[in-house]
Amino acid sequence: MKIQHRTLPFLLIVCCTAVAAIIALVSWWEAARQNRFSLDAQMAIADSETANAYLAMQGKLSLEANWQTAYENVVENWNQAWIDREYGSYLQGLGIRNVAVFGPQGRLRYLGKEENSLLTEPAVASAGGMKDLISSVWKVGKGAPPKESLGVIDLEGKVYFAVAAAITPNDVAKAPRDPARHYTLVYFAPAEADVYDALSAGLKAKDVRLTPVDPPRGYASVALKDAAGKPRAYVAWKPYLPGSEFLAVLLPALVVTFVGLTVALAVMTYRWRRAQVLLFEAEAQAGARKEEQRLKAAFIGNISHELRTPLNAVIGFSEMLKTEAFGPLGSKRNADYVDNILESGRALLRLVNDLIELSRIEAHDTATERQVFDAAPAVVAAAEEISNRAEERKVTVRGPDRTEGIWCLGSDLNLRHAVARFLENAVDVTGPGGTVTLVWTRKDGEMVLAIGDGGDYISPNALRQRDGRLTIFSENHMVSNKTHMGVNFNIAQGLVALMGGNVVIKTTHGAGNTIYLHLPVAAAPYRQTSAVA
Repeated sequence: MKIQHRTLPFLLIVCCTAVAAIIALVSWWEAARQNRFSLDAQMAIADSETANAYLAMQGKLSLEANWQTAYENVVENWNQAWIDREYGSYLQGLGIRNVAVFGPQGRLRYLGKEENSLLTEPAVASAGGMKDLISSVWKVGKGAPPKESLGVIDLEGKVYFAVAAAITPNDVAKAPRDPARHYTLVYFAPAEADVYDALSAGLKAKDVRLTPVDPPRGYASVALKDAAGKPRAYVAWKPYLPGSEFLAVLLPALVVTFVGLTVALAVMTYRWRRAQVLLFEAEAQAGARKEEQRLKAAFIGNISHELRTPLNAVIGFSEMLKTEAFGPLGSKRNADYVDNILESGRALLRLVNDLIELSRIEAHDTATERQVFDAAPAVVAAAEEISNRAEERKVTVRGPDRTEGIWCLGSDLNLRHAVARFLENAVDVTGPGGTVTLVWTRKDGEMVLAIGDGGDYISPNALRQRDGRLTIFSENHMVSNKTHMGVNFNIAQGLVALMGGNVVIKTTHGAGNTIYLHLPVAAAPYRQTSAVA
């Protein structure tokens, strides 16, 4: 019996050692599996981010390269004035900063770049990977049309994402077969490490960088290749390895709590694996939401170009017809039709702009500048902006009672646009002879701008909360067939929210409605003092 008592601790130690060793081995194997899973996910995200870097560029390139007008002004007849205007000013207005046109035999014919760019035509023409990028556009089977090509280029030691396509008629199959008429349009943009922010934001990767050589040991990487498949640079990062982090905590615990760890580690392992599953699910959902916002932003850019361009053409031609720049219209009925077309075109363009602005606010694609500024001049400017509309509707805009010294935190441009939209609504719902008022007050550490109108009572059923914001739903004084009051309200409220403020509406039967803009207050700079009673 004594022998059993003597051997029992030894047996317990042996059993605990065996259990600990088994747990250590199982944990090591599971950690290695989790590390592989995490690294595979990070590699897939890096490849996806690289593909997304080309997405918007490819959409804009297709619109320009396969454009009949571009084909006529570049391939059929080199029109330098048209090229400078289209590729120099218009494309940069769309956010395309660097564009090049290569002629037959890959000779650079035109280079459009940022104003402060140090790029030169010789550098672009001799950029590493550029020759393969252009040749791959025309390197197709006999009788086949040219194809779109993409890949990175090495331009004076800096890596650029680049896409290229043949300048062809609308029907790509009718592209010129004669090499002497092969013209290629190339867009390129600097490859920056912040393109891959999903690696750090979603998967906890650290020290994301772009490097021209293979990264050092301990870094994961994805090669950025040119059109010929040759690596020109690498996206490198320190990968997040949840299994390794887990082992760094578990192994010391095994040494310290050797005897009682058998049961504890079994429970811990189960909970740990469950926590890891939930973590990866949450990270995947966050990545999906981020990807959805990115695709939405790309869609907004494309739809903005595709809708605004023809609408601007309709409005422009209508204005020319109205002024009879090229001769009289003849019948008065024709002039009435032109007025209707012009009015409808402007209304539709405004609706498109409003919808795009709403989408940008929802996608957080609008500037969120946060600085100390004097809000009073911005409100005064908004009131002046709406003065003509108020005069036409015989409505008096009274105020604001302060024209300076209202120091807030945010963006004066966003505030001006928001107030102008609220004022437009207030003027539209106030009858002739009525008054719209603007009054500043200070309450609970906030600056409050009150905009009062003489409109009809708003039913509480018309105001609903959505994600912490008021939303106008019903067809009442905030929504009209002739104006865009509901859209105005939602855009203005979104702009105020970007500043960290909020909007409150108070309405009373027979007394009109008052909209209160609660704005974050800020200290006056340079020891200036301002107070609102």
